[in-house]
Amino acid sequence: AAALNVNAMVWHSSPAATELEEVTTDWLRQLLGLPAEFDGVINDTASSSSLYALAAARDAAFPDAHEKGLFGQSAGRVYASDQAHSSIEKGV
Repeated sequence: AAALNVNAMVWHSSPAATELEEVTTDWLRQLLGLPAEFDGVINDTASSSSLYALAAARDAAFPDAHEKGLFGQSAGRVYASDQAHSSIEKGV
């Protein structure tokens, strides 16, 4: 989005960018062999992508976290190489 300098959050503000995102995520779905129901988004920054990935990993590891919180849970672990984006360390 930054390369095109468009506000591509919703179809109304940028129909072309939104349609391109739909086509691109569908290509990725097909390449990865995911089911037709798969849906996704293209994030604007590596930091946003990292935040969503960490939240998804937390939800997978601690499915009851939204209802019960994480207090009293065993400590989770995040494995990342030294090449990981700086937002990973900040997000953990």
